Amino acid sequence: MEATTNNGIIMKPDGHGGHALFSSRPFARGELVLHEHAFLVYDPHSQRARQWVAQAKRSPAARAVRDPELRAMLCHSMAFQLLYAQATREVQEKVQSLYCHEVGGDAGPGDQAVYATQALTAARAVRCPSSGAAFQPCRSHDEMALARVPMVFNTNSFGIGPGHDSYGLLHLAARFNHACGLRCLARLKEGDSVKFVATRDIAAGELLSHDYHDSHAMAPTPLRRLHLLEDKFFHCTCDLCTLQVDRFRALPCPRCAVRTADGTLEPFAACWGTRASGRGNISALMSASGNDRATSAVVTCDMALVTAGTSPWSCEGCGGAFPDSIPLLLAPVWGALGNLATDPAGPEVALERQLAAAQETVAAVQAAGKALDPDASLFHTVAALHVTSCTCLGPAHWCSWRAKQLLLGSRRLQLRGFLASAARRPAHAEEVAEAAYWLSELRLLADAVFSWAWDRSPPQAFGQAAQPALDAATCLLDAAACPTLDVKHRAEAAAGARTIVAAVGQARAAHSYMPAPREVLEALLAAVARAPAASLQLPPEPQLAALAPGSATAAALAAQLKVTV
Repeated sequence: MEATTNNGIIMKPDGHGGHALFSSRPFARGELVLHEHAFLVYDPHSQRARQWVAQAKRSPAARAVRDPELRAMLCHSMAFQLLYAQATREVQEKVQSLYCHEVGGDAGPGDQAVYATQALTAARAVRCPSSGAAFQPCRSHDEMALARVPMVFNTNSFGIGPGHDSYGLLHLAARFNHACGLRCLARLKEGDSVKFVATRDIAAGELLSHDYHDSHAMAPTPLRRLHLLEDKFFHCTCDLCTLQVDRFRALPCPRCAVRTADGTLEPFAACWGTRASGRGNISALMSASGNDRATSAVVTCDMALVTAGTSPWSCEGCGGAFPDSIPLLLAPVWGALGNLATDPAGPEVALERQLAAAQETVAAVQAAGKALDPDASLFHTVAALHVTSCTCLGPAHWCSWRAKQLLLGSRRLQLRGFLASAARRPAHAEEVAEAAYWLSELRLLADAVFSWAWDRSPPQAFGQAAQPALDAATCLLDAAACPTLDVKHRAEAAAGARTIVAAVGQARAAHSYMPAPREVLEALLAAVARAPAASLQLPPEPQLAALAPGSATAAALAAQLKVTV
């Protein structure tokens, strides 16, 4: 069965028992392929959702679950089911038409069995009168149909809304296949809708795909595949995962990398002293690492050779070839890795999980509008993770980049605290000196974060690294206007901001066909407005004027950005 579903898109069997979307005509690079609004949205922060979850927590089914995470999963599943039961029949039919692993079938990959069990338990709970009057609309629905609802949301929903933390179901877009990297389509979330734009020329008849990842889009292959297994319940076999060199996972060569007595990398140990403290000179470390380019003695993994079962790791420096064995590749630093080495998931996954936990803490501090104290333990925790990653996994590894992003956010919060304090009272000489040091680190870290992503995947760099870099630029511009700092440091802060904004602008010029997140464009717009215009020759950006229709500032800036880099 074939059905034309949109201008230029056709839905037909994918050859694996399901349906997928194909192009029915050619699309040019940068052309809009699909713009679709969510037909059903679950906002966990809405008053309605909070009331539903609170009611679910009081149900006998929820009270019987002792594990907090499983209890939360059960309560939100019940809320999903109530949302579905209150929807129109047309919406309900759309929900049931979307794919999910069938409840009651085989266990499936990842934690699918856990989700399916909770979904079925929730379906039975909402149909039971003891769950309360709030769930009355669910009692006329079939148990298995209700059980499918949270599974459908988990498998198919897109993060939408202001913080991209609401769950939206899109009837057509849910049928796009997955492929890691920008293989065919890039997506841009706008309110309750998602746009899909061609990242290259697409021929008629091609299978249409986009990258399901958000934060893990530039992660190494094992981490990307693990994330999809845990989040979407499938093993990814796309070309990037099975046939190409993993450009996000370079490790120090076990044969020719220069090391210290304990096996850690030579250029870094002298800059930091002991890894346990996490204290050290970031500027010296960044200089020694050359933003990850100085360490050329690295091994990379060819995923096609992994599939073939041969030695997939190779070093351009010494010509060595190595088997796919992390204990062998990291043998020189196995003792320095400590508990990471004994983690069943492996040191890379263990370190990434620690970084993810630190990221949640930094994000919570930022969301609360707080600043970090200069001696905040959070910063030293992040710094320690950065040191471990750089000295053991090497500066070219994705975990080191993730750690730099966290350092950048932490330093920015500390500098924000200083600027807020300086606006209220005169700063001490020691505080000014420390703030000046933070400014130099902020510039170096912003450059390192953006350049790492740009070197490996220019189109993705704009979406993955532009926002933190522009946030740093805005903070530097605030510092440049702070009278507490001396003229030299204020000038350096302004120059650093101009460099960052120009780099992001050049990225936008090179890939102007890519959809840009609204918040990134707004940050770029604000930074350009405050930085000296003469030094910022940025590309024309028609989206800028659309950010604030009728705004004199937006119109003036749109006119200003006529010069292409």
